[in-house]
Parts: sequence; C-alpha cells; structure tokens
Amino acid sequence: MHLRTHIFVWVVVATVIPLTALGLGATWLGERAQREETGAAIIDALNNLTAEIDRQLEAERAMVASLAEAPGIRDFRPVLAAAREGRRHPEQPRRAAALADFLTVFQQTLPGSYTIRLLDHRGNTVLKVRDGERRPAPYAGLGPLPLAEPEVTDPTFRERLRGIQAGEVRHLLLPQSRQRRDRRVEPALLDQVTPLGGDGDSAPVGYLAVSPDGSRVERILAYKTSLPAGTLAVAEVQPGDPRRNGMILHHSGDNQRFDRLRRTPRHLEEAGLGALRTAVMQRPYGHLADRPRLHFVEYYPYPGRLVSWVVALEVEEAVFAEPFKRIRAAIGVFTGIALVLALLLIPLGSRVIARPVCHLARRLKAYADGDHSARVQPAGPTEIRELGEAFNYMADTLEAARAERDEAQQRALQSARLASIGEMAAGIGHEINNPLNNILSLTKLMSRETDRPERLARDLEAVREEALRASETVRGILNFARQVPPDFHTVEVDAWLAESTRLVAERARTAGVGIGVEVPAGLRVRGDRHLLQQALANLVDNAVAASPAGGSVEVAASGEGEDEVVVTVTDQGAGIDPEGLDRVFDPFFTTKAVGEGSGLGLSVTLGIVEHHGGQLDIRNNAAGGVTATIRLPRAESDHE
Repeated sequence: MHLRTHIFVWVVVATVIPLTALGLGATWLGERAQREETGAAIIDALNNLTAEIDRQLEAERAMVASLAEAPGIRDFRPVLAAAREGRRHPEQPRRAAALADFLTVFQQTLPGSYTIRLLDHRGNTVLKVRDGERRPAPYAGLGPLPLAEPEVTDPTFRERLRGIQAGEVRHLLLPQSRQRRDRRVEPALLDQVTPLGGDGDSAPVGYLAVSPDGSRVERILAYKTSLPAGTLAVAEVQPGDPRRNGMILHHSGDNQRFDRLRRTPRHLEEAGLGALRTAVMQRPYGHLADRPRLHFVEYYPYPGRLVSWVVALEVEEAVFAEPFKRIRAAIGVFTGIALVLALLLIPLGSRVIARPVCHLARRLKAYADGDHSARVQPAGPTEIRELGEAFNYMADTLEAARAERDEAQQRALQSARLASIGEMAAGIGHEINNPLNNILSLTKLMSRETDRPERLARDLEAVREEALRASETVRGILNFARQVPPDFHTVEVDAWLAESTRLVAERARTAGVGIGVEVPAGLRVRGDRHLLQQALANLVDNAVAASPAGGSVEVAASGEGEDEVVVTVTDQGAGIDPEGLDRVFDPFFTTKAVGEGSGLGLSVTLGIVEHHGGQLDIRNNAAGGVTATIRLPRAESDHE
C-alpha cells in the first residue's frame, strides 16, 4: 500500500468514521423516541376521531327518537294498530299520503342522506321515503296494508324487533337494507329502529326505521385534520355475522367509503390487514408488532351491541423521518468536509501518480476509438511506467497482427480469384473459341465474295462484332483476375448483375442450368465494381454447381426501404446440411468434390460484402435449395 493510501486510510479511520457513527447513533436514538411519542399522539387522534363519530351517531339516534313522536307519525299509529288487528283503517290512504309528504319534507331538510321506513308489527315496510321521494307499495303481504318492499319472513329478525324497549333506539340490520334491486348488498352502517306504541297499549303497533347512508361519517373522516398523513381504514368486527366480520367500511387507499353499498364485501385479509382482527381481540389500542407504523383503536359505535369497529392508521414514513432530515443532512455535510480535509492531507505526490494514469487512460481511449498510432511516454512511479510500457507493447503487437491479417486476407482474395479463373477456364475457352471460329468462317466467305461488296460489308461488320465479343470476354477476365486497390464509386445494380452472371454463363450452359436475372432499373450501390463482381460471381457459380441439370438459378435485386439494396441468388439444389451451414464461411471449407473448389469463395465473398458495409446471409429454402442474400447500402444518388 502506497504512502498516500496509508495517510488517507488513517485520517478516515481516526476522524470521519467515529464521528459519523456517533452522529448516526444519536439520530437513531432520537428517531426511536420520536416514533414512540408520535405513536401515542396518533392513538389520541384516533380516539378523538371516534369520539366525533360517536357524537354524530348519538345525534342521529336522538333525531330518530324525536321523529317517532312527530304528529304525522302519531296520526298514522291508528292505521298500524288496525293492521295489527287484521283490518284496514278507513283513512289509511289519506294518512299515508300525509305522512309521506311530511317525511319527504323532513328528509329534504336533513343534512346527509337517509332512508326512512315505517314498519308494521311484523317488520314489513308499509311506507318508504328515500332521496326525498315516497316509494310505491306494489307488494301484497299477509296483512291488510300494501307493502313497499317484499315481505319479511325471518323469525330471528322479528324476535329482535320485539326485544326493543319503548323509547329505545336500537341498531339493527334490516333485511330490507340488504336487498337492493334484486341483489344482496352490505351497507356500512346498521339501521336505527325505534318502536311505535299504540293508544293505551304497551305492545308496539309498528316501528320507525332510519337508515343513514354514511355520508355524515364519511365527511368526518374526510376532514381528519388532527391525523398525520397516512392510510386510514375502518372495519367492522362482528363474530356473529361471518359476512360482516372484518368487513372494511372505509379505506382511504382503496377508495372504500361509508356511503357506498357493497355487493361483495372486502375484508381485512384482502387488504393485507388481517392481523388487525387478532390484535383488537388482545388489546383495545396499540400498533402491530411487525408493522410499527400501523396504529389502531377499538370503538363500539352501537350501544347494547357486541359490534365494534377497528379504526387503524398506517402512517407514512415521512411523518417519522421528516424531523431528522436536517440532522442527517448535517451529518452528510460533516462527512463530506471531513473527506475533503482528508484528501487535502494526501501528499502532493498523489498528483504525480494521477497525471500519468489519466494520460494513459486518454491514450487507451484514443486507441479504442481508432487511432492505432496512439502510444504513451512512460512516466511516473514504477508501476505506472510498467503499465505504459505494457500498453505500448500491446499496441505494437496488435498492429503487427493486423498487418499480417490484412496480408493474409489479400493473399486469400487473390487465391480465390485464381481459383475462380481456373474453375471457369473451360467456359472461358468456349467463350473465346466460338467468336474465333466465327471470324475464321467469315474470312473464308469474304475471300469468295470479293465481287459482292454489300455482302462483304456485312461479313466485315460480323467479324468486327465477333472480335469485340472476344475482346469483351478477355477484358472481363483480366479485370476479374487483376489485383488493384479498391476503387469505390457508384455502381449500377443492373449492370453489376449482368456482368457477374456473364462470367459464369458458359459454365451454366455446359451444366444445363439456366440463369434468370430480375432487377428493376435505377438501383445503385457504392463500391468497387470488380470486388462486387467477384463476390456475386462466386455466389452464382456456387448456385450453378449446386443445381441439377435442367434446373435454374434465379438472381434478383430489389430496394428495401430507402437505405438498402437486397440481392438474392437462389438455386434448386439439395441444400446444405445444418452442420455445413454453420461453417460455410470458414476458409477452405467446401461441399464440392475434391479438386472442384478451393473453399475460399464464400469467406472471400463475406469479406468483400462486409468491406462494403453490407451483410451476407445463406439459408436453406423450405422447398429445397439455398438462397444467398447480399444486403448493401444504397448509393446516395439512388434516394436523394
């Protein structure tokens, strides 16, 4: 370990680490105490919230008790008393209409939304006012009065009604409240029911039931200003009713509200709060052991009922962490200052080390970016000097290897050209021999037709054409075989395809294989004409060799998008086996018989195509044969 490192380590160990640990420890202790104080404050706030809800429910019970003594309801009691005796009161329609008008006006003056029902002694709804309107009574029951809702047949519910004392307002869940539009629902709040006594009779003649929609309670929860930020949940705990036991009445995170009916109740377990049900059975308030930010209190909203609510608040982490942000920020600033001071104590020699390292890094990046002449002048400590010398050695070795590779590739290219010339020698002989034979024949005819100038002129023109044909063949061979530096320019694709296929045309005729060319006019690429000609001729020659007599080779070109030209060579051969397909571009690999191929054609072709910025792909066709695909960039003049 160097001296600068020793100094830095000891300064950090002696100052920064101990003081930072001390500050973090004090912060942790303070935050722990803050969490305990905040937890107690949250419990107090939840108790205040339940007290406010309790006052609201008490006010509603007082309202129900007062409403039961209203003149309109007192006038209707004789109708209920007659119905209990099995007869219909003669003024039932008038008194029902008058009572409905009274309840409608009364309901419209109340804050919040309530459903008011007048029940007979059996608990059936004989009058219902909801949303400021009287509901029709289309149902017929066993009694003389028409019913606004289906008849109640639950004996347990009737028994509970009979158990309500005179003047008492009890919380029950009416069967009617659980049925809404032919579907079962679960209201959040229980209904408030009080008995209606008959004239001089202790037995009730009916009942007044008021069903709050929960909007008043929801409003209290919406303005919970004393609670810190977090997720508030209220759930009912009623072991005697499995459907409602653990049912969520309010959940601020999932938009569950008191004033919304629940077709399918959502329970604590579904919200990940199942542990609350167990915790509230053990103690009336506190927080969960495994979730210290989740505080709860138990509240009994309905007097005389073993039904409770668990009111829980899961506080956001920021409530606890916010007071300590400045402390942690101060510790961070202190740590930064201490590190800066420690760095300032490092000897000036560190810069002597850093400078050559940075210089070496820049030269490495330059070499990686393509500047292969990049070298470094070794400087600095021994280790850095050795690193610079190693880089120079590596760069020199890579350059030597690159030069050897380029030379080997050039030799392989020339060998492939010579091999291709050898393979096409027979075809070339025929290609030159035919024009020469024609020239000899024409000169004999010319010697016999000296007295016929017009025929002599035609023969001379034919001799000229045959000589040009032979010259063109020889020129193509020389251009193909000679080794010259690449000359990039715009190449017409149709001419490129025509020249390349002409080189193997005689071999194709000898093998009985046809060559079809399909190319649209106007396609251009940029490259060396002779290299591109060699690459395509190799592919067409391989396709001819693979196709059976009577078959054909299809050469096609097309434009793909605006930036690419695609040339395909398709044969009708037997295809290439999967193992051979993986090795087709390996040098000296060939599927031809011994003596018929050098194995360099495809590897050289691949090098030519990639040198032109293109891609070469060879694949078997589903119907048989092989398709070789060349993709080259279009010349700019092709799509400007």
